[in-house]
Amino acid sequence: VVSGWEIQHLDGLIEVRDAPDLGVGTQIIDAILAGKGVFTSAALYRREYLSKYDLRWDVSIVKLDDWDWFSQAALCLGKIERFDKCSYRQIAHDGPRLTDASMLVNAINHHRILTRVGERIASKNELTVARKEQLARYYHKELQVLSIYSKSHFLQGIKRINALAPELDPRTAIKNRHLGILAKCIGTRQAVELYAGVKKIRGRFSPG
Repeated sequence: VVSGWEIQHLDGLIEVRDAPDLGVGTQIIDAILAGKGVFTSAALYRREYLSKYDLRWDVSIVKLDDWDWFSQAALCLGKIERFDKCSYRQIAHDGPRLTDASMLVNAINHHRILTRVGERIASKNELTVARKEQLARYYHKELQVLSIYSKSHFLQGIKRINALAPELDPRTAIKNRHLGILAKCIGTRQAVELYAGVKKIRGRFSPG
């Protein structure tokens, strides 16, 4: 069961998030690839369901772990009911959070989770060409951070993108229009390294 939730910001403003509509069967795959999901406490899981698919929380993933847990459970393609009410409120506080992590840790975990998502979909024989392309687009999100702070993870990301969708037009995958055009002209790896390198020189990047 997935529900809505609320986020109370430092200024007191309350943001309401509606329960996502994930569809049924293989529609769930496309919902996950479209970025739909819920925070940990906005989902209720049947114990039998978790046992059936031998699902375990991966403690080695220290950032975005709630997204990993939900996506792994959802991609077993069981029945997901939508409860159109808020089940809890997340309240922001001053000071550091237990889940605080650097940009680099976030980026590395983001790519790890995407790899797990792809593997789970492939295990269902549902990793179609269109889904490979969508997954490849998702990998682009953290490439700039990785290109600056972890060359090995950056090159792994480029390799996965090329393996999934070698003909993918980077202009459809990269949100930054200028970077997308540059990637189309000189290649994604070269464009991201150049663009992110310039941003670092200008002080726009910090590993956190």
